[in-house]
Amino acid sequence: MKMLLTICLAAVVASLCPLDAAQLGQMLWESPVCSDSSPAIGADGTVYVGSGHSNVCALNGATEQKRWEFKTGNHVYSSPAIGADGTVYVGSLDGNVYALCSSSVGGLAESPWPKFRHDAQNTGCRGQAPGIEKQPRLVVLKEGQEGRITVKVSGVPVPQVQWFFNGAARPGDTNATLILPAVTWALEGTYLLVPSNTAGQATSAPIVAVVSNVDRERFVGLRWEGGSGGPVSLEATAQLGALAAWHSLSNYPSGGAAQFYAEVGPVEAARFYRVNGASVRLSAGRLNGWWMQELVGSRIQIEVVSVATGWTNWQTLTNLALAASPYLFLDEASLGAPERVYRTTVLP
Repeated sequence: MKMLLTICLAAVVASLCPLDAAQLGQMLWESPVCSDSSPAIGADGTVYVGSGHSNVCALNGATEQKRWEFKTGNHVYSSPAIGADGTVYVGSLDGNVYALCSSSVGGLAESPWPKFRHDAQNTGCRGQAPGIEKQPRLVVLKEGQEGRITVKVSGVPVPQVQWFFNGAARPGDTNATLILPAVTWALEGTYLLVPSNTAGQATSAPIVAVVSNVDRERFVGLRWEGGSGGPVSLEATAQLGALAAWHSLSNYPSGGAAQFYAEVGPVEAARFYRVNGASVRLSAGRLNGWWMQELVGSRIQIEVVSVATGWTNWQTLTNLALAASPYLFLDEASLGAPERVYRTTVLP
């Protein structure tokens, strides 16, 4: 829709024509220029505006008199931008961007609102304070490998970010994804991301990074207690019902004692379990384990950390002499427990 260019808001031209309070909101002037874009005001007070008549006009901001006009190949709907050297840039529907010489050396006017979207950074179109849209609370980093911690940040203008580790800023870490090229134990701790822009600042919730050297696997584990005495058999089947074909996984001399079983081989897509020969309550779930390859006879310390202990408070789970290599270690206590992270150390 074409319209006359009307200057009626004192704030737009405050630097050009100071007004007293009684004049605020009154129309200063109106130009017959057929305007199809928002104006931009140069440092010398010139008003630049695009037209549906395929031209760009430069008007005296105080008197509305036309200073010059440049003909383009088609309509100009975009609002002009002004460089620091006074060059006026504008796009046209003819597919070209035009750079026009002007007298507005210094760029935009020192005005509260010299152009569409406020300033050269277009902060007026947004002004949204930074926010944390998505972040982890716990990150498990693998020792010796590259580690990454990513936080999704919102805000306009696009926020600048700074990472902190254990309360201290990390110099140079100013991207939303923190990259740790080679993880060591020294990088274990609490990380924060602080995004900021012209509209404000935010701080992520603490992100705890735990360093592990264990390639943990998850196995099916089963446990039962109580029941009648006498031998029992742990059985499995791929389907339930009258056609179920149960086969024995393991036999036990007594159904009354606490028993534990882990599936360390390939598990079928569907698998159901029962204890035959005793009335017991069978529980199943996932448990943690991993393969260790060290010299046979090596003394290995295994440590564990979890939400229950506090993610930076490592506890010794066990010390063992490696009976064979490779050796599968299963953490029976992890069955049904919250997430647990491990590390191993070869003792002297």
